[in-house]
Amino acid sequence: MRGELRLHRQRLKNEEAPQAYAQGRRTFRNWRSPAMIARIATTALGIVFFLYGVIAAISPLPVGVPFAIIGLFMIAGANPAFRPVIRSMRRRWRWFDKLVRMVAPRTSGVVRDVIAETDPAGQDQGETAAFAKNNEKEGS
Repeated sequence: MRGELRLHRQRLKNEEAPQAYAQGRRTFRNWRSPAMIARIATTALGIVFFLYGVIAAISPLPVGVPFAIIGLFMIAGANPAFRPVIRSMRRRWRWFDKLVRMVAPRTSGVVRDVIAETDPAGQDQGETAAFAKNNEKEGS
């Protein structure tokens, strides 16, 4: 593993990084940045919340469902590629969409933004509202 990482660093020094990005290959250039560490930590915490929520949802008092939903949205907040999965889940299972709508008022920050972005009913409305909001800022 160390040998591969050393070779990878040498390739980066030889200006291969722009070509690697153009070809769609990943490079390990910024994995130690604070933003990437925060994304990894948020994803890990989201997985823990989701697993706890699934286990607690089986109990007689289903208090784990909000934890599972918040865990999913934490993962989606850290990884934008996961948002279409949640949108399709909300479209397919109306009970899941209803639970998300119940949890939404109790959340804040990134989780609330992801809930609004993955709303299957207001997908086009959300994009239009964001466009109008950007135009208001430019007009001021």
